[in-house]
Amino acid sequence: MTNRRAWLTLMFITGFCSLVYELAMAQLLAGITGNVFGRFATTLGVYVFGLGLGSILFEPKNEQRDGRLFFKAEVALFIVGLASPFLFVGIHHYSSVVTDDPDSRSWIVLFGTHAIIFATGFISGFELP
Repeated sequence: MTNRRAWLTLMFITGFCSLVYELAMAQLLAGITGNVFGRFATTLGVYVFGLGLGSILFEPKNEQRDGRLFFKAEVALFIVGLASPFLFVGIHHYSSVVTDDPDSRSWIVLFGTHAIIFATGFISGFELP
C-alpha cells in the first residue's frame, strides 16, 4: 500500500509541476505577443492536446520499466522547462531577423512556441497513466 501511495504522491507533484510549466509558458508567450486571453486559451488547448496524446501512446508494461520511463520523462520535462524561456525569446528574436512582415513573424513565433508547449504536454502525458 505504501508503494502505491508513494506513486500517487509523486504523480500528483509532477502533474502539478507540469501545470506550472504550462502556466509559465502561457504567461511568457502572452508577454512576448501581447494577447493575454488568446495566448492562455491556445496554450492550454495545445498543452492539453499533447497531454492527451502522450497518455494515449503510453503503454504500461511493468513497474520497473514504467519507473524508468517516468524518470526519463521527468528529465526531459526538466530540460524542456528550463530551456523553454530561452527558446521562446530566441524564436521571437529569430522571427524579427528572418522577415520584416509582422504576419510572418507572428506565425513563426506561434508555430515555434506552440511546438515547445505541445512537446511539454506530450512528455507530461507519460506521467498520467
